[in-house]
Amino acid sequence: MNKKENKKVNGNVNNKKVISLFVFSFIAPLLLAFILLKTNWSPSHQVNNGEFLAQKITLTDWQLIEPKQWSIAQQVAGKCENKCLYNQQQIQQTANALGKYKDKVDLVLLGSLQPLPGGKSYPLQHHALQANTLYLIDRFGLIVLAYPLSDNPEENRLIKQGLIKDLKKLFKFARSA
Repeated sequence: MNKKENKKVNGNVNNKKVISLFVFSFIAPLLLAFILLKTNWSPSHQVNNGEFLAQKITLTDWQLIEPKQWSIAQQVAGKCENKCLYNQQQIQQTANALGKYKDKVDLVLLGSLQPLPGGKSYPLQHHALQANTLYLIDRFGLIVLAYPLSDNPEENRLIKQGLIKDLKKLFKFARSA
């Protein structure tokens, strides 16, 4: 075999390797995605700290309160008692902890005519919302995440930290979009 024929054979082998590598790089991810879909696999770790609601809840006439980009809200059933007042104080501290994002967040009491100090009120109540839970609401009135509070102040501190992390991620995402 002379040099020309040897180069031709080696060139064909290299071309076949390149083409097969190219095809494999497209087929492998598709095959992997197909297998993951068929086995109903989902990641065990979630990025958000709040809980997604089981059903989509959009508050009617939300635009009447002229909301900011995001709102932290608490449902009030009737008069705001000790626990409710404590939660209001916690909401205000959470908003203060947002730093530069504080001006982009509203503090709202749902089902109340009296607003939070430095916040707003939304007089309508929604039957699916619970008292003693913080809700993260977008500017269109869609309730995105829920943060159930407990009687344990340490657990509530961790919940508030999770709320702050979620809000900061949402602001960073909105800035990059």
